[in-house]
Amino acid sequence: MSSYHLLTAVLILCLTGPALPAENPVEERPANTASAASPATTTATPRVDEPNAKAPHDVVVYSNGHRIPAIVLTKKGTLLAFAEHRLQSSDHGNVDLVVKRSSDGGKTWGEQILIHDAGSVASGNPCPVVDRDTDIVWLGFASNNNKLAMITYSKDDGLNWAKPTDITKQAKLDHWGWYAFGPCHGIQLKNGRLILHGNHHCPKGKGSADPDPQGTHGHVVYSDDHGKTWRMGGVVPGHTSGESSVTESSDGSLYWNARSQGAGRRAVSRSADGGLTWSDAVLDSDLTEPKGSGGCQGNAIRFTDEIRHKQNRLLFCNPADTKDRKDLTVYLSYDEAKTWQKCKVVKKGSASYNDLVILPDLSIGCLYETNDGAWQRIRFARFTLDWLTDGKDRIESKSNGRTAPSGSR
Repeated sequence: MSSYHLLTAVLILCLTGPALPAENPVEERPANTASAASPATTTATPRVDEPNAKAPHDVVVYSNGHRIPAIVLTKKGTLLAFAEHRLQSSDHGNVDLVVKRSSDGGKTWGEQILIHDAGSVASGNPCPVVDRDTDIVWLGFASNNNKLAMITYSKDDGLNWAKPTDITKQAKLDHWGWYAFGPCHGIQLKNGRLILHGNHHCPKGKGSADPDPQGTHGHVVYSDDHGKTWRMGGVVPGHTSGESSVTESSDGSLYWNARSQGAGRRAVSRSADGGLTWSDAVLDSDLTEPKGSGGCQGNAIRFTDEIRHKQNRLLFCNPADTKDRKDLTVYLSYDEAKTWQKCKVVKKGSASYNDLVILPDLSIGCLYETNDGAWQRIRFARFTLDWLTDGKDRIESKSNGRTAPSGSR
């Protein structure tokens, strides 16, 4: 190179400077998770979950002093994270019911909002459900140390809550003792019915073998008039069971999944009449849970359906260790909960109660407890189907036949 050309090159480099990396580079995906995307599915700016394709995005929602999470997504796209604020370390006593809101998909959370303070007794076990027809968020919960069934609602996306109504006479039999809703999200059926699930204890010498078995069992409460009135549905007979969740299957039947109170496997049941009656609960060989502490809460949720996405998918999450409450694990089912595939551990080590939510871009959120002292901290993790399946499963839209990238419709 001549001295003239060398001098010219040096001047150009000095004027322009070295090439700088992009401020928010899109993380490279493994080869089996994404091929070259079409212009319609390519974006220069990373999605909320893009930097976390290899691991969940995870933030603290509630610091020490909180337990029993539940979460829903409103029609306006706001996440509502419910919890018990335990002013003393006990299931009973001075426990308030609170909520926090997020308008950015769970990246940041607002101030704590008080829903109910029952004084020196506990209000908790939140079970929220969003009515897609009225935009009202309904919340069932237990009060007076799990003796009363209460209901409240919000018409402004969780900012303000109505004075709770006592529905104990409609939702609980007189001879039942301990009573709770949820804890975790309720559901609205395709026909509009609102379903809140719960569990109760029927003392010995009370009730009968069917439909009111003795011991601890699950039940549902429902409304067919958008929350104006609530009625008790069926009690789940069969194996002893505790905290539960309910999902609607593609054929309109209901799937019930519950803590088995120490059997080491999840208890499951089904209803063909909208929750009015249930099959005997049996243990699911695919889904493990801790035998210690009488098991642990977990929850199932509808992820996709064959009408919109060509594939039915259900998700389930619980601490899957067979001894202790640890290793919070997400499972995936392609056959409406007949079988389950273990996918990924969301939280390695100590973890407990949790609730799943599906975000508008079809990424997955998990609100869960961690053992930071005494199960007092609640975090929110957000992840994708790509991450769960190591890129082996992609969501496909039935309307155009196009495979969408993880976290997109």
